[in-house]
Amino acid sequence: MRKKEESARKKEEVRQKASHKPGNLWIGTSGWMYKDWGREFYPPEMKRGHLSFLAQTFHTVEVNTSFYHLPEQGTFRKWREETPGDFVFSVKLSRFITHRKRLKGIRAPLLKFLNRAKFLKEKLGVVLVQLPPNLKFDEKLISGFVEDLRTVSGKSVRTRLALEPRHASWMEEQNKSFFLPLLKSEKNIALVFPHSSKIPSFKPEDANITSNFVYLRFHGPSEFASSRYGTEGLRPWAGKITRWQVCGLDVFAYFNNDVHGHAVHDAQTLLGLIKKDKE
Repeated sequence: MRKKEESARKKEEVRQKASHKPGNLWIGTSGWMYKDWGREFYPPEMKRGHLSFLAQTFHTVEVNTSFYHLPEQGTFRKWREETPGDFVFSVKLSRFITHRKRLKGIRAPLLKFLNRAKFLKEKLGVVLVQLPPNLKFDEKLISGFVEDLRTVSGKSVRTRLALEPRHASWMEEQNKSFFLPLLKSEKNIALVFPHSSKIPSFKPEDANITSNFVYLRFHGPSEFASSRYGTEGLRPWAGKITRWQVCGLDVFAYFNNDVHGHAVHDAQTLLGLIKKDKE
């Protein structure tokens, strides 16, 4: 009886896998300009062309500078022109919107931001919305933000968004029961699954997927931004990512443990593990 049940289960898994087109995968780093990467990744004598050099190894990058100040149109255009055709950018939303305005009264600055980011054209992959750690869950807040996104997207560009709440109240079941269906109804908003000892995350990941893509951020297994995962630390994630792809989900994964070049090494390790899983 057990053998028949196991055989039936495996057949169902194969059927489900065959019914999906495998999802795309983008693995990269959070930013590309760090003082010690000249020893760990870039040629020490390199003075310019760092993004082009990075794009020879990775097919995506998460833009951090847009969090601190809004790049000019020409900057977005330049980034697009100096990367290969299959390169994709994730762009972090301005902290003016997330941390100063705290998602309230943001339609004008949000429209301005998207109107700049759209100069990446087809290379605009995701807009990352990182919330402040002291911003608690609020039904009116998230409902208003989603409504603002609908309105502004109609005037600019509709793109994927990744929402990263950092207050534990967002992970409470009674709150998730409200906003998870809301995000799912939009179809283009995913929750970020951060990995860090300092940032809470949504567990299990499979129960909190709200769109057709998954967004991962690796901040370091112990020390924030300055600890390395290595092969054993990333092996479980390689398995999850492969499974999500098989199920038809696109996956974006970025390493923010930039100190000592850990992000570069871990991103390359994860790519290698996933490649081996698929061989």
